[in-house]
Amino acid sequence: MTVQAYVHQDLPFEKLVEALQPQRNAQSTPLFQVKFLFESNTALPKQAALVFSDVVVKQEGVVSETTSGYAASAQTDLLLRLAQKPAEGLIGSFIYKAGLFKQATIERMARDYLKVLETISSPPDMRIDELDIVSEEEGEKSIMDAEKKLSTAFSQFKRVQLRPVHLQQERLIQTSYLSAKEQLPLIIRPQGVELDLIEWAKSNRTFLESELRKYGALLFRDFSVSSPTEFEQFALALCPDLYTENGEHVPADVGSGNLYTPVFYAPEKKLLWHNENSFNSTWPMKIWFFCTQVASKGGETPIADSRSVFESIDPRIREQFMQKGIMYIRNYRDRLGLSWQKVFRTEKKEEVERYCQAAAIDFEWKGEDHLRTRLIRPAVLKHPQTGDWVWWNQATHWHPACLDKEVRTSLLTLFSEEDLPRNCFYGDGSPIEEATMAAICEAYQEAEVSFPWKLGDILMLDNMLTAHARNPYEGSRKIYVSMGGMCTLKDLSVPDFR
Repeated sequence: MTVQAYVHQDLPFEKLVEALQPQRNAQSTPLFQVKFLFESNTALPKQAALVFSDVVVKQEGVVSETTSGYAASAQTDLLLRLAQKPAEGLIGSFIYKAGLFKQATIERMARDYLKVLETISSPPDMRIDELDIVSEEEGEKSIMDAEKKLSTAFSQFKRVQLRPVHLQQERLIQTSYLSAKEQLPLIIRPQGVELDLIEWAKSNRTFLESELRKYGALLFRDFSVSSPTEFEQFALALCPDLYTENGEHVPADVGSGNLYTPVFYAPEKKLLWHNENSFNSTWPMKIWFFCTQVASKGGETPIADSRSVFESIDPRIREQFMQKGIMYIRNYRDRLGLSWQKVFRTEKKEEVERYCQAAAIDFEWKGEDHLRTRLIRPAVLKHPQTGDWVWWNQATHWHPACLDKEVRTSLLTLFSEEDLPRNCFYGDGSPIEEATMAAICEAYQEAEVSFPWKLGDILMLDNMLTAHARNPYEGSRKIYVSMGGMCTLKDLSVPDFR
């Protein structure tokens, strides 16, 4: 990290302060309060006095007003300054604010630092976490103090009258919204305590399930989840049966096989709203997104309440889809899009055929490496827990009317309607009108909520209650995805539209 920082060492410090705009205090440095300064070969050679007529110039030491033996004008809370001089060797001094530190504390720091230097010099390959910087005397005193505190605490504990404690009532977390008008998503933050999100989630699954069904989306922000592995553990704490068979997404190269990176889509284009796997007979009820790198511009993950979308769509359009369902047609080949080998994760056609038969997918081999599938699925479903009607399909992902005009024109010069990589129709095979698709997109747009990602954010969605999208972006963007809590059409007793 330090080496990477040196790449930018020529950036003027005042420009950094100007860009970050921290809260300023004229009496202290703007970005830090503890400083280590090492000056190599800084000793000035002693010079003979210079005489200019009646003026004599010579080098003199400067004596400052001091507090506890150190400079009174310390601009940081604590500064350790080391200077390497040819004759004396390494000279060190602490400059500190006497209002914050006792002299005895600084002297102990100096002793501990010397012990660190002595320890790491033999052997020099010792790990930092193996260092023992506490002297024998301090160690004994620390043990005695700890035993005294423990004895006192135990005496107090025996006098305590027991009472029931509800962790949720203790307000370990605080909840809020993006704005007073917008209640999607519910934002959950730690309430001024060091809170282990994974352990807290294990103890509060019922609470989180209830809030997720109510809001459809939860945003966990400002927790100390810093790695994909911790993110995976968090998802497992809430859903032990994570989904590991999604051929549409790329498996992440970290974790235990439960994480994905989002499906590739041109960063300059918007990936439209959809509920994950809503074109399939099986889908995850829960989906999590974890941000480890924020794009320099854009890259948000807009969300939309599927209940609101359902209510906003013209009842006549809803009725058409509810009666007929949707027919999804997909062509797998190497020319464009994903191959059947990659999606079905096999090279054997008979395995693909068995999968399609089990998943109620009609299939047709159009050539050695060309597979066409046809799925007829519902466009609207009732949520199994809440009983709410939700707009449940991926028409915006499949219908060519939702593509950019130039992309659509280009594709239709290469393929017929039925040969497009993806297309969709009403369940009876009749075309879905472009005006209908425009009305559906408008309903999504009205329901859309978007917010900028923050590093470490985790967004949890009920996949049936909330659709998601992805905005165009610039720069690098890193989002990990996990899914789980599988549901099927059979679980909901949905009739076979075929």
